[in-house]
Amino acid sequence: MTRHALRSVAAMGTLALALTGCGRCTSPTQTPSPAAAPDVATETTSAPAQEAAVKSTELTYVLDSARSKMRMRRAAHEVEKPLEFTGVSGTATVDGGRLKRVNVQVDLRTLTGDERVTDLKDVDWLNVADFPTATFTTTLVDDRTTGEDSHQLGGLIELHGQPLDYGFPANVAITETEVQGSAEIYLDARRFGVPQTEDTVYTVNADLVFVRPAP
Repeated sequence: MTRHALRSVAAMGTLALALTGCGRCTSPTQTPSPAAAPDVATETTSAPAQEAAVKSTELTYVLDSARSKMRMRRAAHEVEKPLEFTGVSGTATVDGGRLKRVNVQVDLRTLTGDERVTDLKDVDWLNVADFPTATFTTTLVDDRTTGEDSHQLGGLIELHGQPLDYGFPANVAITETEVQGSAEIYLDARRFGVPQTEDTVYTVNADLVFVRPAP
């Protein structure tokens, strides 16, 4: 073996020993780079942006009072001419083409009709001087029902200062420009603390139209 070959073998042996001695050393490439920190921050701040993108699919429709009707009559008198509330407002929220929630406010002072209106507004009935507003806020919207009624709505009806859970079927139709809904609700005034014992069950017929505001 030549002297040049011996020097090559010796060099390779030294390199092998160096690599063997560093078997437990940490490779410099395994050390996290300081440049990785901005990437973590970017991922953290992207969550609110994604959530905002999801929420942006919600559309709010505003009740059109000119096209909406809310009437009431005593349940035991089906042929009785109904009374009407003219002060109705509210919103309907749609997400992905499906109804998500509904909020309705009724100004009870706007009840119109015949001589019954005076008695119903009095302290023995609705007591509109102390409780001028009735509200309905959904806590459940189920659109999986079948048959004539397309939805089952559940929520809180507040009347005479008393909020109570109510559930009832409703017909709902949704388009890009409006939401139409109709429902018949039976209300027993005694459940809301009205101090009467006769003819306290009323039928409320709501035919409401919500429209998308102009951009």
